[in-house]
Amino acid sequence: MLAGLQMSLGMIGTLLATAPLALSAATIGWRASFLIIAAITCCIGTAIFFSLADESSGQPSTGRHSRKASPESEQSCARPQWGVSS
Repeated sequence: MLAGLQMSLGMIGTLLATAPLALSAATIGWRASFLIIAAITCCIGTAIFFSLADESSGQPSTGRHSRKASPESEQSCARPQWGVSS
């Protein structure tokens, strides 16, 4: 049910985005429209990247993971998965 709701909302978003894109493509051309959309997407992505805080330190994220793996997490990777042994 949740997958169907997600698909429905995605399709509604696609339908709502069609009219503004068609208008801008008719006005300034399709290449300029896509360049503007790409620039807006990059700005939003950059804003999200710099606004998220690192969970462990509470500081803004630098984009690099400074946490090292604990011995427990390394051992869990070495265990057989899904009943398949090596």
